[in-house]
Amino acid sequence: MTNEIGFELIYPENCKEISEDLKPEEFRKRINDINNALQILLSRSGADDDSVDEQSQEVECRPTNASKERLKYAGIFIHLLSPQFTHYPDIDIRLRICVALCRMLTIFCPINPFENASNCQSVIGDLLRFLNECILNITKLHSKQDVNYPRLHTILYTCCKLDVFTWCRLLDDGDKVLLETLKTIFTLMRNLKIWAWSDEGVVQNFVLETLVTLMHQTTHLLSDEIVLFLLKFLIEPAKSTQPHQHLLAKDLILRMAPQIEYPIQLVNFFCHNNVQLLQNSLVKSDQTTTNTNESDGEVLDHDHEPLGEHTYILIYALHTLQESLVTPILPCVGLKLKSLIPRERKRAFRLLTRIFSEPNSTLHQTDPELWTAFLSRFNDIDVQIRSFCIQMVPLLLKNSEIPKLQIFDCLKTSAIDRSDAVRLLALKTVASLMREAKDDSIDNFFELIHNRSRDKSLTIRKEALAELASFYKRCLLSGKLDHERMTIALNATLHMYYQPSTEDK
Repeated sequence: MTNEIGFELIYPENCKEISEDLKPEEFRKRINDINNALQILLSRSGADDDSVDEQSQEVECRPTNASKERLKYAGIFIHLLSPQFTHYPDIDIRLRICVALCRMLTIFCPINPFENASNCQSVIGDLLRFLNECILNITKLHSKQDVNYPRLHTILYTCCKLDVFTWCRLLDDGDKVLLETLKTIFTLMRNLKIWAWSDEGVVQNFVLETLVTLMHQTTHLLSDEIVLFLLKFLIEPAKSTQPHQHLLAKDLILRMAPQIEYPIQLVNFFCHNNVQLLQNSLVKSDQTTTNTNESDGEVLDHDHEPLGEHTYILIYALHTLQESLVTPILPCVGLKLKSLIPRERKRAFRLLTRIFSEPNSTLHQTDPELWTAFLSRFNDIDVQIRSFCIQMVPLLLKNSEIPKLQIFDCLKTSAIDRSDAVRLLALKTVASLMREAKDDSIDNFFELIHNRSRDKSLTIRKEALAELASFYKRCLLSGKLDHERMTIALNATLHMYYQPSTEDK
């Protein structure tokens, strides 16, 4: 008997024909007979796949004459992939069919009997979609005692061990199947605690190795949509609400870093990589902001800027994973510091502040042009941005490698800013830094505060005087008398008292 595809339809020994006309109970009995026969065949060859114990479930794939002989089951394999079976209304029967397919895949291993067939696209496409659909039922499990758990375990383990999903590289729409597979596997991680057949860490590492192999063999299929899907797990809310998925995505990107860096550096040759995606999003954010200002509340098409507000957050998340992933993007971020849009300049400054303030970061040394452009924002034309730069100073100084004198020079400039609000904020920031500073770095801070005690703004003079008085008091209480500075603080107080203004007195 030969099916319409061209493969001979041969059933295992003592198994009856499967057809859509069978009643559910008879259908279940016959598919069980097929599963049992296949299980016996696998047991004889030492590739038992029914045990939930990982160590006893090593699927061996040796190209023996016996395995080639078993390719005779390709006909029934395709027969069971028919829509009337893969869309059978009873989920229990569909899972039993899927188990039979997985056992036949183990029998075929390491040969793919359909790779060179004329119907390769339809068979492999239908198979991978059906496997994804069945595996997704793991999310419905409540415990390992669930009646469907052994079948679902067999399906998932076989697919991972045989790297079945790498077959999507043979499909014209392989990128869509790859994305569907990634979504399925990441969805499973939500209830890993329920279905993990071993320690959660061991199972997660097993899944990671499967994904690494899958991504290695399907690098040419990586699309913007796939990259976006992985990146979204690096940031909130997924980072907090989906810890298993976050960890899996982070480890996967780290393991794939060598493959990702190459297309980053050859951006002209590759269209689908995360760096060009991030660069495009950075460029389009200016256009989107401009359109927002011109549209007077009209709804914009966010499909043109898929990352949207998350662009800068993702760049930082990738930077914390591995600096080389975002090194080619930083010049583009530097250009954003000079954007015509104040909001974009602010977002770029915030991102670079976080990067520069990383412990032991030497980016200011390796990219001095970016560092200079960064410091120039302390003189930004926008008052809010100048104020924001001052607010970021304490965070910057957390990195011991940062040249503090350059930062202090920026604060000195801010302390004589034309805006009263900026001068006041600079004064408060310097006062806070002086309280935390060591004795050998207090001179510059004290001098700046003393100078502001004669500011034209009464509010700033009051703030400066209050800080000088606080310094005087701390010296008295600590017992470490700094006579020179205490005298300066006292003289500044008396100087203000003898001013003609009642407010000063």
